[in-house]
Amino acid sequence: MGTSADYALFTSVGAVTNSGTGFLTKITGNVGTNSGIVSGFGNVNGVMTYAADALSSQCAADLLLASNFLEASIPDSTIGLVIGNGDTLKAGIYLMPGVASLNLNLVLDAQGNENALFIFKTALAFSTSANSKVILINGAKACNVFWKLNGAVDFGAGTTMRGTIVSGGAISMNSNDTLEGRALTINGAILTNGVTINTPIGCGSPNLTGPIAPSLNSTACFALFTSIGAFTDDSQSFINGGGNLGNNSGAVTGFDPLKITGAQYSMDGFTSLGSSDLLDVYNEINLMPEDIELLYPPQFGHNLVLTPHTYIMKAAVTFTDSLYLDALGDENAVFVIKVNGAFETSVNSRVILMNGAKPENIFWKIDGAVSIGDYSIFNGTIIAYGALNLLTGVELNGRALVVDGELHTFAIILNTPPGCGIPPTGIDIQPNDTSACVGDSAMFIVSASGTGITYQWRKGTVNLVDGGNISGATNDTLIIFPVSIADTASNYNVVINGNPDQISDFVSLTLNSEAIIITEPENQTSCVGGLVNFSINATGTGLSYQWRNGLVDLIEGGNISGSQTNMLEINNVAISDTSSFYNVVVTGDCASIVTSINVSLLLGATTTNNPQTICEGSSYVFNGNTYTLAGDYNDTLTSINGCDSVIVTQLLVTLTSSTNNPQTICEGSSYVFNGNTYTLAGDYNDTLTSVNGCDSVIVTQLLVTLTTTTDNPQTICEGSSYVFNGNTYTIAGDYNDTLTSINGCDSVIVTQLLVTLTTTTNNPQTICEGSSYVFIGNTYTIAGDYNDTLTSINGCDSVIVTQLLVTLTTTTNNPQTICEGSSYVFIGNTYTIAGDYNDTLTSINGCDSVIVTQLLVTLTTTTNNPQTICEGSSYVFNGNTYTIAGNYNDTLTSVNACDSVIVTQLSVNLTTSTNNPQTICEGSSYVFNGNTYSIAGDYNDTLTSVNGCDSVIVTQLLVTLTTTTNNPQTICNSKSYNINGHSYFIAGIYNDTLISVNGCDSIIVTQLSVNLTTSTNNPQTICEGSSYVFNGNTYTIVGNYNDTLSSINGCDSVIVTQISMTALPIAVASSNSPVCVDETMNLNAETILGATYSWTGPNGYLSSEQNSIINSASIADMGDYSLVISLAGCISEPTTFMFVVNKCLFVDFYIPEGFSPNGDNINDLFVITGIENFTSNKFVIFNRWGNKVFEANNYQNTWDGKSTLGITIGGDELPVATYFYVLDLGDGSDVYKGTIYLNR
Repeated sequence: MGTSADYALFTSVGAVTNSGTGFLTKITGNVGTNSGIVSGFGNVNGVMTYAADALSSQCAADLLLASNFLEASIPDSTIGLVIGNGDTLKAGIYLMPGVASLNLNLVLDAQGNENALFIFKTALAFSTSANSKVILINGAKACNVFWKLNGAVDFGAGTTMRGTIVSGGAISMNSNDTLEGRALTINGAILTNGVTINTPIGCGSPNLTGPIAPSLNSTACFALFTSIGAFTDDSQSFINGGGNLGNNSGAVTGFDPLKITGAQYSMDGFTSLGSSDLLDVYNEINLMPEDIELLYPPQFGHNLVLTPHTYIMKAAVTFTDSLYLDALGDENAVFVIKVNGAFETSVNSRVILMNGAKPENIFWKIDGAVSIGDYSIFNGTIIAYGALNLLTGVELNGRALVVDGELHTFAIILNTPPGCGIPPTGIDIQPNDTSACVGDSAMFIVSASGTGITYQWRKGTVNLVDGGNISGATNDTLIIFPVSIADTASNYNVVINGNPDQISDFVSLTLNSEAIIITEPENQTSCVGGLVNFSINATGTGLSYQWRNGLVDLIEGGNISGSQTNMLEINNVAISDTSSFYNVVVTGDCASIVTSINVSLLLGATTTNNPQTICEGSSYVFNGNTYTLAGDYNDTLTSINGCDSVIVTQLLVTLTSSTNNPQTICEGSSYVFNGNTYTLAGDYNDTLTSVNGCDSVIVTQLLVTLTTTTDNPQTICEGSSYVFNGNTYTIAGDYNDTLTSINGCDSVIVTQLLVTLTTTTNNPQTICEGSSYVFIGNTYTIAGDYNDTLTSINGCDSVIVTQLLVTLTTTTNNPQTICEGSSYVFIGNTYTIAGDYNDTLTSINGCDSVIVTQLLVTLTTTTNNPQTICEGSSYVFNGNTYTIAGNYNDTLTSVNACDSVIVTQLSVNLTTSTNNPQTICEGSSYVFNGNTYSIAGDYNDTLTSVNGCDSVIVTQLLVTLTTTTNNPQTICNSKSYNINGHSYFIAGIYNDTLISVNGCDSIIVTQLSVNLTTSTNNPQTICEGSSYVFNGNTYTIVGNYNDTLSSINGCDSVIVTQISMTALPIAVASSNSPVCVDETMNLNAETILGATYSWTGPNGYLSSEQNSIINSASIADMGDYSLVISLAGCISEPTTFMFVVNKCLFVDFYIPEGFSPNGDNINDLFVITGIENFTSNKFVIFNRWGNKVFEANNYQNTWDGKSTLGITIGGDELPVATYFYVLDLGDGSDVYKGTIYLNR
């Protein structure tokens, strides 16, 4: 590649142009052209070269050689014109034989060979679909991937490309495109818009380490220094890491000594040496040659990425948003940034270190005033030739050194990097978990290294304070004495304030438990030579056991084992082992000793029962003895272990038994027993042998049961039934059923059935229309018969038939007619307006009778008398003659004696002319009124009209020619078009002669087109874990899917959906938790280019800033904060963390351990340093007996050792002793408790 390897963008012929906002395009590598201009870019991490530039000319020559080399390479394989779609390719040279494109993902697998080479070639254009990606796996490197593309190159938005592009045409890169490689062309313009390009590393490319770091000498010992000018702070700044403060021309003012870890120097030998060394450093950096000029200082920042180089900006700088310094994995890489002008940052600006970059290796040389904006995070050593201001909330990891100018700081945090022999803070030995007994002492120890370090032990995030049972809360060793159950926790830790601050591992304090016996040992009995075990069950921490006989400890050996375990074993028991005083002493970690009860080991005989049974008159022989009578007999034998064995024979004598066997049989049956058959009632004896072998007499007592007959009279209602013994009876009569009685014999039941009939009673009723009749809870309003079924006195149905008659309201019409202006009187009512009037009367049956008077008002009538006369004639009516068209009124009297006006509407018909349009086919004729017409034209014929007047008929004759009509038609492939009985399948022109609507010939010329089935690509990108729904199908996996639809012309249209998947972004969040109240809370998100950020937190907190800041934190701001990142429409899983806001004690606060109120004006008052800052405090003193002797609200250091409460002896002065205090500051913090030694 030669010098072209140094270029991210280059063209031999053409312009290189960035459209849109310049700083949104981020480039690491040179940008150039050999024949045009470079325009539209912001700051580029590389060199800009132009036409006629020596570097451009050399690059063009080197690029041509590289292009020819790639062109000459011989392909291993020919692949399709669309690559990607999730395919994986191994190393090789691939030919794409035509216009080619990348779709979805293409995976390049080096198979573990870091030198694997991939070359892709096409003689024509190349493009990528949106969000397509080239993915490298198993050692594949972008520096070993080459794209020889002879035509134009066009990247779709969001493409991730890897490798060097060598093109023969124009190159276009669009929004959110990323290229790890180079975009080079030998002939064509290059256009970018919001892209990120990084030249590839590896493959022999030089490792960037930056320049040699300048030597700070003595200035490395200063965190803040000015050679000439005022130096002030607002007393709110923290200087960590042991860095000194110095001013060689005046005082260092305003710093709180408790907030700095180094020393302050003013106009002494140390500052004089620092001033001299600072000037040397400034000059050394000035002489360093620059690698890269950043051409747009006002656009500095904006997420620009810089690598180890010496940079220069030749004008005043405005730094906005973030700057990334990427050490490329080399933690010793050096960055030098030179500014010829003033330097100013925005609020919340960030210098962010990446891949091993360290603050001690970053140097800023600024010739002008410097202002670091509020709440910014800045890294590196600033060497300014002008005033330098570090504004509120700035965090500087580095130094601020001023050659000539004032230096002012405002509530900053400065972490001095190592230098001047100041080692970084580190934890050498972490604290360990520990345990203790209640009342004992527990200790946590940490070992740390660093300069000026301090300690703060915590439980979780709550600072521990010396007092009560806590001591060493701010030392390397924390002591808790005496330990109580309230002290147990698993989150003890220590914060080591240094450079940088360190937080130890969380460790636990657990309580040891005392020894407690759960189950005591038990007495044991054994024969000589036997084996016995004594056991105990106990709980506690660190238990040990010692078995004893009386007060003598048992020792392992002989026939003793387990003497120091929870189970003692004595084997081969001897007479000397017998004792009643075996016990065990149980000892635990918590100085607890418990002793079990005394238990016995005794020798003893065994007793065995020998139960035996004989029949009356027989005997039992055992051990030479004969027994015939029932009883217990003891025989003493010797067991196999040498102990007596007593056999107790328990003899039972079974007598001859007699058993009754009562039996019952039915009349006519028999009973068989022991082979005998019995049919008559009586007692029968049978002698048997019982189960024990003795005689048993069975006495059968036989009873014979006779057959019984029982009457069962029953009554049912008509229509119901009676069921007995599975039979259903509905008709009156006697029925016999034979059953089996409880003794198993026949029992005849005679059912005597009686059927009671249903009764019906008529109940005629009459009501008027609109009223109702109520009967037995039912309401009836409509005429008809209604049956109500009741229960009669015999329990059967009784039907009442209500025959309801409804007398309708009668309506009588009374039609009446009056003339307009008169009236009609009826039943005292006068009616003048036409209408229906109802008058309700009562009829002879007591119901309403409505008389409907239908009043008609006859208006004066007007009757139209339309008349028509021919032009020139007249009309005569009621003695009047009319000749002119018009309306004429004549008033007559009508048949109803009212006025009737006749309106004669006279029309005069003129001679009419009527058009008679006619159409004939070419070659035919039209006949009218005896005339024949064949030529197109107008012909007049005079006739007499239906009204007797002249009528002229104008025949307008049209001759229709034979027509030809185009009939373009389109059909789908494999379909047909039908017309006039013909079917056409093939595209072409077809003539069909039809009869048109006017009856003439019409030639239809069908122009038939055949549409082929279409195939349309439908590229879609989904987020990981989501799906794409199309045509009712749901797709979740990357791939190509075909859906056949109907196009707008009704033919098949195959939609090829090409699914690609975008991985969900990962939300990586960090913060500066914990902070103190009123400090700044920083919520930081790892940068993902093109992403949007969403923070949520307590109290409805919302922010869309990547790095969000909450100024002046409060306790209400403490809680869980969540970060969600959205990229290319995909939303990450939320990352949630706890942000802790502590109430910190920022004042100089100290409680002494004693005082001496003896009147010598020295230490006569008990003075609590800083108590004046807590006006809501409450201070109480107790003596050794717990009596309150002094109490004050808003204590102001006034206690002089005298009692103000209770009864005192010998005056108010308290005696020399140790007293106890309780101090509540009233600010919500923990209450302070401790002791005070009062000495006179």
